[in-house]
Amino acid sequence: LLSFSSSLGFTCPFSRPLSLTKPFIMGDDVKIMQTLLNRTIAVDDVDGCFGPATQSSLLLFQKKAGLPETGVMDETTSNQEKQMSCGCQDHNHSDLEGRGEEFSLFQKIATERVTCFNESVSGSGKNVFKPFDQRHDKVKYLESNEDDAELLLHIPFDGIVKLKSIVVIGGEDGMHPNKMKAYINRDDLDFSIVSDLKPVQEWDLHEDYKGEVEYTTRMAKFINVSHLTLHFPSSFSNDKSRIYYIGLKGDFTQMKRQAVIAVYESRPQASDHQQPSDNLASRSIN
Repeated sequence: LLSFSSSLGFTCPFSRPLSLTKPFIMGDDVKIMQTLLNRTIAVDDVDGCFGPATQSSLLLFQKKAGLPETGVMDETTSNQEKQMSCGCQDHNHSDLEGRGEEFSLFQKIATERVTCFNESVSGSGKNVFKPFDQRHDKVKYLESNEDDAELLLHIPFDGIVKLKSIVVIGGEDGMHPNKMKAYINRDDLDFSIVSDLKPVQEWDLHEDYKGEVEYTTRMAKFINVSHLTLHFPSSFSNDKSRIYYIGLKGDFTQMKRQAVIAVYESRPQASDHQQPSDNLASRSIN
C-alpha cells in the first residue's frame, strides 16, 4: 500500500501502481494523483482517467525530480511527490510564501467593472481579488444569497491576459464551491445563458482553505483573454457559497492605443490642389 497525507486533508492510498494501460486506469486515486501533480506540473484534466496526457505529465514530473522516467506512479515517485507537493506542517513552505509575484494579475483587473450575479452584498465580487500574501484575510469576501449557492463572476481586464492557473479559497462549513466553469471574452453571460453554454474549461474543486491547490488551464484556449467569467454553480453544502480569495496566474499585455495623425493646412496652396482640367488647359494653350 502506497499512501501519504496531502494538504487537501485526506490520506491518498495508492494501492496499485498507476500507469498508462489499455483500457485506461480510472479511479479516485488517479484523480488525487493528478491534483497533486498539478502543483508542479500542468495536467490538462483532473478527471480520474490515466490517459496519455497524464502519462506525459508524470514523465515530466519524474524528469524534474531526477527520478527514473518510467511513467509509473510507484513508491519512489509517490514519496517524491509528497515532498514536492504536500502541505504537511513538517515541510518547508518558503517556496509557497514566495509565490506572490506569480499571482499579480489581480492588479490588471478593471476592478470598478467587476460584477457578480447572486452576491448577497452588492459590489462584493471584487473582494476576492487581493495580494497573495493577504489571501487568508477573512474580513472581506464574496458570498451568495441564502439557499442559493450559485455565483457568476465577471472579471474584465485592462489588457490582454494569458491565463495559466487559478487558485480558489472558499468558506468553511460546506460553503466552499465544489465546481468552477470558465468562459472567456463574453460580458453578456447570465445564469440562463451559461446553463446551456459549454464552458471553455471546468474543474472539480477541493475544499482548499490555504490557497495551496492550483487549477491549471488549457493554456492554448486562454491566450487572448480580455474578459474572464467564472461560474460557481454549487457548493459542497448546496445552501450557500463563500469565496475569500481568487488568485489568477498568467501573463499580461497592455492594450496599445494607436495615435491618429492628422495634417491641417494653414493656407491652401494652389500648386498642391491642381485639378486635371488645369493640365488640359495648359496643353491647349501650348
